[in-house]
Amino acid sequence: MKKLNNIAVFLFAMAMAPGYAQKDTRSAVNVYTGDVQYVMLMCSMALELALLKGNEDANADWRSCIADSKKDIKRAYETALKTVKKPLARAALKEHYISSTAAISAVAPEPGETKSGYAMRQGQSKQKLAEQFARFEIEN
Repeated sequence: MKKLNNIAVFLFAMAMAPGYAQKDTRSAVNVYTGDVQYVMLMCSMALELALLKGNEDANADWRSCIADSKKDIKRAYETALKTVKKPLARAALKEHYISSTAAISAVAPEPGETKSGYAMRQGQSKQKLAEQFARFEIEN
């Protein structure tokens, strides 16, 4: 179990390292979409660790990850929205944000859900986000 914790810490450190090594020059929209992908990955990893550990402390970790991530994404979305001028692009970004919060919530498994059902549902969430971001890019 300790080895799994060490692996998770290592992966987290590797994910965070580039952000500290250089200045972030991405646009506010790219920061927002990158944050969405990042929090979904981190919450998924927290869930996997919780399933492996099988205790309430670990369950609290991924549940708080979901709650905290929604707050973080809201801030990133609001910053990104300020940079978008076209009304149709703003509407498309809002739809992406709504789906992002739903996708983050969907990291939580449904009661009685199989692994394959969970994987399919996660894939559908990611596909929907990709389609909505493509729409935003077309409208922008």
